[in-house]
Amino acid sequence: MFTTLGRFVAIGLLILGILNAIMGVSIALIDDPEAKASAIQAFLTKPTGKTIDQALLYIFAGIVLGVLTDISRRLEKPQGK
Repeated sequence: MFTTLGRFVAIGLLILGILNAIMGVSIALIDDPEAKASAIQAFLTKPTGKTIDQALLYIFAGIVLGVLTDISRRLEKPQGK
Protein backbone atom coordinates (compact mmCIF):
# COMPACT_ATOMS: atom_id res chain seq x y z
CA MET A 1 0.00 0.00 0.00
CA PHE A 2 2.72 2.49 0.96
CA THR A 3 4.80 1.40 -2.01
CA THR A 4 1.99 2.28 -4.41
CA LEU A 5 1.37 5.60 -2.66
CA GLY A 6 5.10 6.36 -2.78
CA ARG A 7 5.16 5.61 -6.50
CA PHE A 8 2.31 8.06 -7.14
CA VAL A 9 4.06 10.73 -5.08
CA ALA A 10 7.32 10.12 -6.96
CA ILE A 11 5.56 10.51 -10.32
CA GLY A 12 3.84 13.67 -9.07
CA LEU A 13 7.16 15.14 -7.92
CA LEU A 14 8.74 14.38 -11.28
CA ILE A 15 5.89 15.98 -13.21
CA LEU A 16 5.82 19.03 -10.93
CA GLY A 17 9.58 19.43 -11.16
CA ILE A 18 9.68 19.13 -14.94
CA LEU A 19 6.84 21.64 -15.39
CA ASN A 20 8.46 24.12 -12.98
CA ALA A 21 11.80 23.78 -14.75
CA ILE A 22 10.22 24.36 -18.15
CA MET A 23 8.34 27.40 -16.87
CA GLY A 24 11.41 28.86 -15.14
CA VAL A 25 13.63 28.43 -18.18
CA SER A 26 11.03 29.77 -20.61
CA ILE A 27 10.47 32.89 -18.49
CA ALA A 28 14.23 33.34 -18.02
CA LEU A 29 14.66 33.43 -21.80
CA ILE A 30 12.31 36.40 -22.25
CA ASP A 31 14.35 39.40 -23.48
CA ASP A 32 11.95 42.26 -22.66
CA PRO A 33 12.40 43.26 -18.98
CA GLU A 34 8.79 44.47 -18.61
CA ALA A 35 7.39 41.29 -20.11
CA LYS A 36 9.70 39.19 -17.94
CA ALA A 37 8.63 41.04 -14.77
CA SER A 38 4.94 40.62 -15.57
CA ALA A 39 5.43 36.92 -16.40
CA ILE A 40 7.27 36.34 -13.12
CA GLN A 41 4.52 38.14 -11.22
CA ALA A 42 1.77 36.21 -13.01
CA PHE A 43 3.23 32.69 -13.02
CA LEU A 44 6.00 32.42 -10.43
CA THR A 45 6.25 33.23 -6.74
CA LYS A 46 10.08 33.44 -6.79
CA PRO A 47 12.75 34.61 -9.24
CA THR A 48 13.46 32.26 -12.11
CA GLY A 49 16.76 31.00 -10.70
CA LYS A 50 15.18 29.90 -7.43
CA THR A 51 12.27 28.34 -9.33
CA ILE A 52 14.67 26.27 -11.45
CA ASP A 53 16.65 25.23 -8.35
CA GLN A 54 13.46 24.14 -6.60
CA ALA A 55 12.36 22.25 -9.72
CA LEU A 56 15.64 20.35 -9.80
CA LEU A 57 15.17 19.42 -6.14
CA TYR A 58 11.67 18.13 -6.92
CA ILE A 59 13.04 16.06 -9.79
CA PHE A 60 15.83 14.66 -7.59
CA ALA A 61 13.37 13.85 -4.78
CA GLY A 62 11.06 12.13 -7.27
CA ILE A 63 13.89 10.00 -8.61
CA VAL A 64 15.06 9.03 -5.12
CA LEU A 65 11.53 8.18 -3.99
CA GLY A 66 10.99 6.18 -7.19
CA VAL A 67 14.15 4.16 -6.56
CA LEU A 68 13.10 3.52 -2.97
CA THR A 69 9.65 2.33 -4.07
CA ASP A 70 11.28 -0.02 -6.59
CA ILE A 71 13.44 -1.44 -3.80
CA SER A 72 10.37 -1.78 -1.58
CA ARG A 73 8.43 -3.51 -4.35
CA ARG A 74 11.25 -6.02 -4.87
CA LEU A 75 11.45 -6.72 -1.14
CA GLU A 76 7.68 -7.28 -0.93
CA LYS A 77 7.77 -10.10 -3.48
CA PRO A 78 8.38 -13.53 -1.96
CA GLN A 79 11.74 -15.00 -2.86
CA GLY A 80 11.38 -18.05 -5.12
CA LYS A 81 13.32 -21.15 -4.03
